[in-house]
Amino acid sequence: MRKQLLFAFSLVAMITTNGQINISENFENPYNDWANPESGRDRFVVSEIYVCNGSGAAGAMIGSILGNFGVGPKYMYSPLLTNNNGNDLHIQYSVMIGQANATLTEMIAIPSEIDWGYMKVAYSTDNGSSWTEIQTLNSSNYTSKTTCEPYHLIIPSDELSSLNPVILRWEVDKNVNHDELMMYVIDDVMVNQDALSTHDVMKSKVKIYPNPASDFVQIEINDVIKVVEIYNPSGVLVKKVFNTNYIGIKDLPRGNYFLKINDSLTSKFMKK
Repeated sequence: MRKQLLFAFSLVAMITTNGQINISENFENPYNDWANPESGRDRFVVSEIYVCNGSGAAGAMIGSILGNFGVGPKYMYSPLLTNNNGNDLHIQYSVMIGQANATLTEMIAIPSEIDWGYMKVAYSTDNGSSWTEIQTLNSSNYTSKTTCEPYHLIIPSDELSSLNPVILRWEVDKNVNHDELMMYVIDDVMVNQDALSTHDVMKSKVKIYPNPASDFVQIEINDVIKVVEIYNPSGVLVKKVFNTNYIGIKDLPRGNYFLKINDSLTSKFMKK
């Protein structure tokens, strides 16, 4: 799988006075700040068998066959992300969730009717004293497969405490009624914070209306629109359209959504 590219605004390269969070991890080195063999029983470790790309990925296994090491939940923490300037934080990563085959040599997909457990992503701006959940994957919104699926999460600027360091946390656990050995793989993590907030850039370049909307949204932008992607708050791509500034949204549930325009600019709207 190709590594996903970070979002980047052309203006950002010219701004050097403000710091920003900008970090990535591909888990090619078994000793890293995210997951390593010394992490402990409740932590992810580096897997060289189950990967999305390259030779390594962060992995966790949960199941009674592993004894004390198979008890969940298990966690992966980012290092302390400093230089937070309070602007939008973009988190991109790939994930694969499945179960072991009979010989424990391969990952197989979990049947769709099985409640296998969950994976959650959260962040903290008070050194881990409290956590805010931004994504939950479970059997209701994630289809198990033997290939990795990319996700793009956005923590809006107004939800971050400006200047405070940020920590990200991945948490996984299996349903106690599911007897199979569960396997969780996370790879190609990239975290980037724009030197200018999405809100400030969008205010001058893009207009989304009506907002809130019920039937459609329309985009005004000083550029040719090639592709527009709509993501729900869990980072799941729910709609993708090409070569149009008019997007029907009648089929979307109520809630907040993120628009990604031409693979670079982002904005938000509400479906009422």
